[in-house]
Amino acid sequence: MKYRIASYELYAAAVAAFLIDHVGLYLYDDNLWFRVFRMFALVWFIPTGYNAGRKSDLWMWQAALLLAVVGAITGIGPLPLSAVATIILIRMVIDPLAEIAVRDKFRFWVVNAALVALIPVTDAVTEYGTMAAIIALAGWLLKNRDRAAAVVDVRFYFAYVTVLYLGFCATIFPFNPAQWAVVIVSTVGTAVLMFHFRDMLLESIRRKNPDIVARACRFIGHNTLQIYTIQLLILQALYFF
Repeated sequence: MKYRIASYELYAAAVAAFLIDHVGLYLYDDNLWFRVFRMFALVWFIPTGYNAGRKSDLWMWQAALLLAVVGAITGIGPLPLSAVATIILIRMVIDPLAEIAVRDKFRFWVVNAALVALIPVTDAVTEYGTMAAIIALAGWLLKNRDRAAAVVDVRFYFAYVTVLYLGFCATIFPFNPAQWAVVIVSTVGTAVLMFHFRDMLLESIRRKNPDIVARACRFIGHNTLQIYTIQLLILQALYFF
């Protein structure tokens, strides 16, 4: 029987990726090998768009505020706001934004052009800025394929978003060729998996008796943002002291 990946397994891999990334950011900023796993942005923001309409819990608002305050105290700075804040904002705007975009092909690409143009400005305000909104739009289109078909092929849009995201990474990180190979392979592989996000969700439900590793991945996957917040506070404290 062909092995299928459950959504919580990919979430757990994304947690491992951002833990490594943040250790590099705060403790080993001269070693870019710590920063090569850029795939976690797709794992965060595609489900945010896919699950459009979901409200942000109070603890998310509290976490976003706490991270901004701690950033200000430690001298790291309150801006850009954390990825938690980015997800909160996307949840607020993705439905109306997508509704405008899918009215016709012209509006769809005008909306995309505007989001791309705003990346340099918005990235300074919240992590990933409107790049995150573009990734989330891919998730929204994936969930609403019937409506998306009138304006864009979802497969093409996933490829477009992946290339655009890699270009976004290129403006931030001076990776060497070997590092870029890891970035590209891991990011493209994640995009392919996320295109089958519904199948991964069904696989998560299908598994009745997960083993201890699967249970650990399920726990991590269900608490991704909590883990993100706690480890970021710890690393910022280590950086400060």
